[in-house]
Amino acid sequence: KVWVLSEHVQPEALFQFVVRQRESHGVRFIPVGPRALREALQAMKRGEAVAAVADRDLQGHGLEVPFFGEPASIPTGVVDLAIHTGAPLIPGFCYRLARGRFRIEFGDEIVLDRSGRDKTTVERNLQKVVAVMEHYIRKAPDQWWVMEPIWGHTPTTDKDHSPPQ
Repeated sequence: KVWVLSEHVQPEALFQFVVRQRESHGVRFIPVGPRALREALQAMKRGEAVAAVADRDLQGHGLEVPFFGEPASIPTGVVDLAIHTGAPLIPGFCYRLARGRFRIEFGDEIVLDRSGRDKTTVERNLQKVVAVMEHYIRKAPDQWWVMEPIWGHTPTTDKDHSPPQ
């Protein structure tokens, strides 16, 4: 099974429609929120895959790192989760094709520095994630779009990056 951490968009009817459409292909969704980490960890313990978007800081807890040469707040969740669980971090990208079809491409594992969870280590790992994102976006820039600003958004907190115990 594959689970995807997903933004809970409004209105609720739109969110439910999007979830039904995507789940019709066998993918399950975990709305980003207070219970998301617990649900993701439970899925991983069952041997299921968890995917997350890494280019949008939905909760405002990211770190500011260079993204295409400009500072951007990037979420740390994928790095935090991989370090906390020991799971490999495998980048994946979905490309829209003709006639409602899609192609998913997976990259090589991003080798993380797992020596600690301090801000410096998380930032160094996050820069590795961003470099991979930049590579894939450059390959097909027409396939990457976001509906909110990426640059010029400052993180709201400077939290400790250790996942809850």
